[in-house]
Amino acid sequence: MFLAPLLLSALIPPQELKILPSTLKRVTVYNEQALAERVFHVPSADVGPVSFEIGPLPMVADSSSVQIRLESGNAVMQGLEVRTRSGSKIEGTQRDALRTRMTRLLSERREYAAKKKGIEAGFGYVDYILQSVSQGTDLGSVWNENVFQSVQEKSASLDEEMARWEVRDQEMADAIDDLTKQLGRLGQETRSYKMVMATVHFETPGEATFRLSYLVSNAWWQPTYDVRVSPDLTGVSVGLVAQVSQRTDEDWEDVELHLSTSMPTIGLNPPALPSRVMELPQPPSSMPSARMELGDLDGAVIGSPPAAAGGKYGGRKGSGARSPAPTVSVQDFGLSAQFVLPVPKTVRSGGEIARLPLRKMPLAVEPERYVVPSVSELAFLRADVVLTGDAPFLAGPAKIYLGPDYLGEAAFPAMRPGDSTSLDLGIDPNLSVTYVAIKDLREDPGFLSSTSSLTRTFRTTLKLSSSASGPVQILVEDVLPLSKDDRIDMAPYELNPAPLQDEDSLRLQEESGVYRWRVKLSPGATSLIHWGYEASFDSDLNPVLVESF
Repeated sequence: MFLAPLLLSALIPPQELKILPSTLKRVTVYNEQALAERVFHVPSADVGPVSFEIGPLPMVADSSSVQIRLESGNAVMQGLEVRTRSGSKIEGTQRDALRTRMTRLLSERREYAAKKKGIEAGFGYVDYILQSVSQGTDLGSVWNENVFQSVQEKSASLDEEMARWEVRDQEMADAIDDLTKQLGRLGQETRSYKMVMATVHFETPGEATFRLSYLVSNAWWQPTYDVRVSPDLTGVSVGLVAQVSQRTDEDWEDVELHLSTSMPTIGLNPPALPSRVMELPQPPSSMPSARMELGDLDGAVIGSPPAAAGGKYGGRKGSGARSPAPTVSVQDFGLSAQFVLPVPKTVRSGGEIARLPLRKMPLAVEPERYVVPSVSELAFLRADVVLTGDAPFLAGPAKIYLGPDYLGEAAFPAMRPGDSTSLDLGIDPNLSVTYVAIKDLREDPGFLSSTSSLTRTFRTTLKLSSSASGPVQILVEDVLPLSKDDRIDMAPYELNPAPLQDEDSLRLQEESGVYRWRVKLSPGATSLIHWGYEASFDSDLNPVLVESF
């Protein structure tokens, strides 16, 4: 059960309370917020109330979001209170984490010292061989005709091993020195922090386990994608990577990490409908003063309630010779989704970005080359992709690789299974495009006519290099001008081959003057496309072509 935060000071005795240790177990990260969850245990040898403190919590913790939930045991929450204090910065989990890292490093350095003794023993053996040879001692089985070469190689190997040992030993010494300074320096500093005071009532003696949860600000995560495209565009591999960072002043050390698409900072309420009135201007004397207009805004309050989300965390240990790598699970709640990482993760406060691979996103790919001859004599690679997996595709930036080459950055929209989008992949050097104007002719009327005409035709040549890996599909689009004046009649002219006539293509022709052709080319092949237009107008007019993007 959850107990909403209550200021029940009367339930908490005024004397100094025992601070119970707690462990940060789970963090659910949203955009700009995170839900932290700590687990602690309360023992009692008697029946009745027990009061205690939990903390410290960071100052960015939202006091109104603090909740305590009973997980096991025969106890009932009676109330809690959140208070702000000032004290040593090295307290609680931060101090314990530094000391734990110090202990591990000291232990590792002691064990590492034994390795040095082994290297030194090797040097002693080499010295023995050299001294024995110089003194003419019979070495028996040790002696052979390559003894000096063997000793030289062994000595060089020991020198390299000792050099590596010294580098690592110095790294550990520097790290220990840095931790010692942190414990000494930060232990003297003070900061503000929050403590939770709570009272529980034990119905029978024993131990109860509770979970403390609270929202913190200054936490973020963003989906990014690594997109690798095969050189022939027949396959696309998309890896979803989470970039997580936080400045909560609380390290997330080995926690169950959930990444949620919920956006609690936006709020839960839809926008209100505005009032819109069309009025005639009033004389200046009747206009309300600026003071009156501003006064209408007094007392306005802007706010949004926090939201939280949770989820079950599960792990599975493999057995036998084969142990599959743990995978990220996805919990799709419809309005939001959570990515649950399978192993504990650490994200330290300070703003550094942690990149956490989430999963591969399966896509169905239909590749093509895209050409707009009158605008550019370049052929652009692109692929229509359809999401075929069971997890949503989050909007985010993507780094695009074609084979081993990095092409640049693109962006994915939010997608759900079955949705599609177009992925731009840059220029295809294997497809050459040439564009030429064939005719540009104005014909004025004869003796019995008053109508002039303007005829323009063009030709595009497409050629696929013989070194291309296989046939390619090409979409060619270009624009024939439309008339915005009833005195000018426009008509397409000498379209060869005929453009596409599907429903979308015909709509584009009518609405925008866009004509489309699809061409399939094999390596070394060439294709020609002719098109043009004819404009008819009264002879005393002089129409001009206006082009805008």
